Amino acid sequence: MSQAVDNTELAEIFLRTALAGSAALTAIVGTRIYADKAPVGSAFPLCVFAYRDGQHTVVINGVRLATWTGYAVRVIDKSPSADASAIGRGALAVDAALANIESDPVLLCESQQPLRRAYTVDGIDYRERGGFYRLILKGAS
Repeated sequence: MSQAVDNTELAEIFLRTALAGSAALTAIVGTRIYADKAPVGSAFPLCVFAYRDGQHTVVINGVRLATWTGYAVRVIDKSPSADASAIGRGALAVDAALANIESDPVLLCESQQPLRRAYTVDGIDYRERGGFYRLILKGAS
């Protein structure tokens, strides 16, 4: 398995642990915290984090120093049940859970910008609040 895969898996373990450890977030979404997408038929509201982008920092001899990864983390609800204040509180809880913390091998987790969307799929309205986060992970030792 490549180190790039290992680093994104480590980033996702970090995200899941940090998000699940937030009492404020779990008060809103319970245990419904998913990587990439929520399973079909999931209850709402829920939280989803998904890989967006990344890059490696490499020295001349090919030793990877670090991997930078970007993730979107969203609290999602569907209308008409969507409680905008609940998903807003969820987004604040996500931000607090991920605010500039580090935990080996994550050297830094920082908020880059807020995320806010509303859309319709198959006649169902959805609302999202959250943010884009940059994680810097240690490279190979």
